[in-house]
Amino acid sequence: MSITRRDFLKSGLGLAGAAAIAGSPLLPLTAQAGKALLKPSIMVATGDSPADNVRKVLEALGGIEKFVKPGQSVFMKPNCITEMGPEFAVNTNPDVVAEVARLCKKAGAGNVFALAHDQAGVWEPNGIGNAIESNGGTIGVSTAIADYIEVKLPLGLILRDTMMIREFMEADVFINLPIAKHHGGAQLTLGMKNYMGLNWDRIIMHNTDLDQTIADLYTVRRPDLTVMDATRMLLNNGPSGPGSVRLEMTIAASTDGVALDAFTATLFKHEPHEIGHIKAAGEMGLGVIDLKKMDIKKLKV
Repeated sequence: MSITRRDFLKSGLGLAGAAAIAGSPLLPLTAQAGKALLKPSIMVATGDSPADNVRKVLEALGGIEKFVKPGQSVFMKPNCITEMGPEFAVNTNPDVVAEVARLCKKAGAGNVFALAHDQAGVWEPNGIGNAIESNGGTIGVSTAIADYIEVKLPLGLILRDTMMIREFMEADVFINLPIAKHHGGAQLTLGMKNYMGLNWDRIIMHNTDLDQTIADLYTVRRPDLTVMDATRMLLNNGPSGPGSVRLEMTIAASTDGVALDAFTATLFKHEPHEIGHIKAAGEMGLGVIDLKKMDIKKLKV
């Protein structure tokens, strides 16, 4: 039987209590339900070069070396669902992916890799495969259940367990690389929604409460860093397009993926609470969704 978000918060468990019960190192969630969260930094850069914008926001957050140490394995998750090139704003821009991969290797990362529950044939034509491999990384798809491990979600309100890509759970560092685009079911595909390329059973999420289960899935593992690609934004017919595209030439980054989703929603002229899974994540204490409680810095490029 599922419980409501309000019942969950009133129960007194919150995130800290549930995490303590779970005793799992795979739940590096620092927020506590019902308590004030740290004011997250959102770094925003707008300029002609996506790679330059990536470097600018990461430098403002303390540099890639703050997140990636020599020898560590880095799991990257771009949005990579079709063969379409970056002009369609359906997949994460290859220039963004390439720069993050390059910086990780420069910082001394061991294995830099990207896997997803998507089609194998899309990585080459959309440019993301080459963006990773040409910078010393590896790519692949996880289309067999043997590629997944069972994970309990003690913080989930609907999803209580799921199957996640093994390498995603075992990597030292997780960098989420979503693109900002429209979604027919969830209104927007941003950072939290990008997790749906990492789990085995997406059908159950669509057949229950998509917004709540997106928030539930986010509790599996918090990203060490989220880099939002808003170079081009898909405004309708998402997630696969084609649709109307707006040239935004913006990259934003944060260690609080929920706050970054909330900020990015405003680029679509939405208030964060208007997007169901962002609202759900805020109510669960998974991150900040009130823009007044964020440190948003727009950087000169």
